Amino acid sequence: MKTKLLLLCVAGLLVALTRAQAATHYVDAASTNPVPPYADWPTAAAAIQDAVDAALAGDEIVVTNGVYQTGARAVYGMSNRVAVTKAVTVRSVNGPEVTRIIGSGPTGPNAVRCVYLTNAATLAGFTLTNGVTQTTKATEEGNPASNAGGGVWCESQSAVVTNCILAGNTAFKGAGAYSGTLNHCTLTGNSAIPTIYASIAGGAFGSALNNCTLTGNRADLGGGAYSSALTNCTLIGNLATDVGAERLRAPCSTASSRATWRPILRRRPTPAAAGPATARCTTALSSAIQRQVQEAEPMGAPCSTAHSRATWRQTLRGRPPPTAAGPSSARCPTVRSWGIGQTGVEARLKAR
Repeated sequence: MKTKLLLLCVAGLLVALTRAQAATHYVDAASTNPVPPYADWPTAAAAIQDAVDAALAGDEIVVTNGVYQTGARAVYGMSNRVAVTKAVTVRSVNGPEVTRIIGSGPTGPNAVRCVYLTNAATLAGFTLTNGVTQTTKATEEGNPASNAGGGVWCESQSAVVTNCILAGNTAFKGAGAYSGTLNHCTLTGNSAIPTIYASIAGGAFGSALNNCTLTGNRADLGGGAYSSALTNCTLIGNLATDVGAERLRAPCSTASSRATWRPILRRRPTPAAAGPATARCTTALSSAIQRQVQEAEPMGAPCSTAHSRATWRQTLRGRPPPTAAGPSSARCPTVRSWGIGQTGVEARLKAR
C-alpha cells in the first residue's frame, strides 16, 4: 500500500515538473496541416484562436507573418477576432508590420473587435486594425464590454500589450484600447464615435501607457487618452471636439511625456503649447495637461506639473491677461505647481 502511494506521488511530481516547462504553440496563416497542440511549424495552427484554445496558462503562442482576419469568439457577448482567455503570451515572430489582426464592421451585432485580453495575458508585436464594437451607445444604454476597445479590450491593467500598432479602430469609449498596460505601442487614427452622449478616448481609456506614441486619434472627450497614466509618451495631432483640442483629459497623468497640439477647434481659441508647440513633464506624476475653456485662469486644478515650461497665449476677450512667470512663459520648479493650459474664455463669459 505504501509502495503504491509512493509511486502515485512520484508520478504526480513528474507531471508537475513536466508542466512547469511551458509549452510553445505555433501559428501560420498559410498552414495546410494544422494538428493540435500545434507543437511545431509543420503542424502549426492556421488561426491564432485555435492555438489559444490548445494552450494552458503560462504557455507561449508564436505567430508568423500573415493577415489574421477570419473567425470570431464572443466574450461578454462581444465578438473578438482573437479572445485570449488564458494567461498566455501571444507574440509575433517579425513584428507588427507583417503580422496583422483585422476586425470587421460596421457597428452592429456582427461587428468584430480585434483582441480580447484576459488578466496576466500578453500580446506582443501585432497590428490591430479595423476593430469595431457592436454598439457605440454609452454604458448606461448597453453592455459596457460591447461599446469599448475596438482594437483591444483588456480585463485589467495586468493584461499587457507591447510593441503593437493600434490603428483605425472605432468604439464609443477607448477606440484603440480599453484598460491594459501598453508598452512601446503606437495608437493612430482611432475614433471614438458619439451618440447622444459625448464619446470618450480616441486612443486609450483607463490604460497605463509607457513609451507610446498617440497620433491622430479623436473623440468628443480626450482625443488621445482619458483616465489613463502616460509615461515617456508622445502625443501629436489628437483631437477632442467637445471640450477643445484636448490630448488628455483629467484624471489622466503624464510623466516625461511630450505633446504636440493641433488646433482644430470649433470657434474656440487655439490650445496652449509649451515651447512653441510642445509640453515636457519630467516628474513621476504630473497630471493631465488640458485646456481651460470655462475659467479665465492660466492654470487650473486638478492639473499639476513639475519642472515644466509653458507659454501662454492670451485669448481673452475684454478681460485682463492671465499672470505668468516671465513675459510669456511659466517655470514650475516645484512638485505641485498647477496645470499648464490655455485660457479660452468664450463670449458668454464676458458678462461675468
